[in-house]
Amino acid sequence: MIAQEAVCITDGTTVAGVDVATQGLKIAGTITAGPPVPGTFSNNLAAVSGNAKATAGNLKSICAVNRNAALRYLQVFNLAAGPVNPNVPVFQWPLAPQGSTVPGMLIVGTDFFTDGGMAFATGIAWGISTTNGTYTAATAADHDVSLGYT
Repeated sequence: MIAQEAVCITDGTTVAGVDVATQGLKIAGTITAGPPVPGTFSNNLAAVSGNAKATAGNLKSICAVNRNAALRYLQVFNLAAGPVNPNVPVFQWPLAPQGSTVPGMLIVGTDFFTDGGMAFATGIAWGISTTNGTYTAATAADHDVSLGYT
C-alpha cells in the first residue's frame, strides 16, 4: 500500500520538493488557486483619498477617524484610481467631528459588508469629503483610514 499525504502546490512545478518535470509525477484533477489573499490599506494621515486596490475586489472592513472639528464623509468608490471632484460614491458614511478630547470614529465590518465583502468590479477607492453625495477633498492631516479587502 502506498501512503498518501496532502501536498500544497505553490508554484505549479514543484510538489513537496519533487520536480514535476524530471520525476514524471502526474497530477489528476484540476488545480485551482486558493482563497484570495486578504489585503489592507492605511493612509496614516498622509492622504485625503486614494486607491486601496486598482483591480476588482471585495471590501470587507473600514475604520476611519476624523480629527477635524467639522462633519466629514467617508466615501467609497468603484474606481481603479483615487476619486476626483465631483465623483459620486457607491457608499458614504458620515464621520462625526472631533469632540473636545475624542475624535469621531467609524468602524464598518461584516455587519454591513457580510463575510464575503462587498464586490467592486473596477477597484476599491476611498475619499474623505466635505460634501454629502459627491467627493470634495477634505484635509489629509485630519483623517486616518484603514480598509480590509480581498
